[in-house]
Amino acid sequence: MNKRRGVWLLANLFLLTALFQGVEAGSYRINSRTQWQKWDLPGESVLLGNDGSVRLRRYKRNINAAANASEFEHLTKDDGLVFGGVRRVGSGRATAARVIDNDVQSWWQPNSRDDLEDLWLEVDLGRTVLADRIRLVFPDTLGVRPFRNFSLFTAEGARTSLKNDVFQFTRLGSTIEPNTETVIDYDLRIIDPAGATGTYLVTDDTLSFNVVQYIRFVVDEVQDDAGLAEIEVWTPGENIALGTLNRGGNIVSGTDTEGVASVMDGDMNEWWSVTAERDAAADWVFGGSWYEWDLGATFWLDRHVALSFRQGFGTSGGGNNRQHGFIM
Repeated sequence: MNKRRGVWLLANLFLLTALFQGVEAGSYRINSRTQWQKWDLPGESVLLGNDGSVRLRRYKRNINAAANASEFEHLTKDDGLVFGGVRRVGSGRATAARVIDNDVQSWWQPNSRDDLEDLWLEVDLGRTVLADRIRLVFPDTLGVRPFRNFSLFTAEGARTSLKNDVFQFTRLGSTIEPNTETVIDYDLRIIDPAGATGTYLVTDDTLSFNVVQYIRFVVDEVQDDAGLAEIEVWTPGENIALGTLNRGGNIVSGTDTEGVASVMDGDMNEWWSVTAERDAAADWVFGGSWYEWDLGATFWLDRHVALSFRQGFGTSGGGNNRQHGFIM
């Protein structure tokens, strides 16, 4: 029997040799973007050139989230689906977009003949970001000077009303004497009671960032020649969570299987609901209080942050508690 099997294998080898005789070695050449688009690629993580070249996308650290706010869209109660940018402005609408155009040689200049209460503007970053610094850049040139007196406010993006786009703004800073500087930096911090244990986890109660989606600049003194060139919102880096689905990744959970996608959408008004109390004694798999997240590509991670609502926010139903603990 073994002898016959050996003859059969030998015959097949001869047959394969005969089939490939006369066939020359060749190569499969890709010289266009269109050819690569037929392949299964991890979305935004791979950049395709028109000449068929392929390279990995670089995810940057220390980015100005205001500069590309217009690339991000989100749902609102009042206006439906909107893109980030200058959300509202009281005066000087024609020049308002210049505060996030990444050009310090252009500026917003409200009409000094308008009432003081109308001298303000509000920027929407299009998504929630972790910001460690907000920078104001003022012009100082012929006929245009920095604002002397103003206030700066931020909001994290969670609505305080279930029906309308009402947000809770916190004062980040105000002038206490007339300003003459052309660049002013505000460092952001958040105080959060630390309960983390384990290697590499942050255990201090002061974190070197805060959660921001909206920035409001308010003029506190009427001034004929004042302008604002840039509002820059600096973050530790890009949020790779936002591109999960585009890269072919996904997220699955044991409970609220529809809502779990909200943990990666950059929108503080959508959330994953977990009621863990009744299942606290159960095995975590059967209790359902878990999710498993595939980013769609392999990354070196600098930081992972899980956000939960402050108790009493309208969007949280008014009674939801914070996330008190987790295992990762």
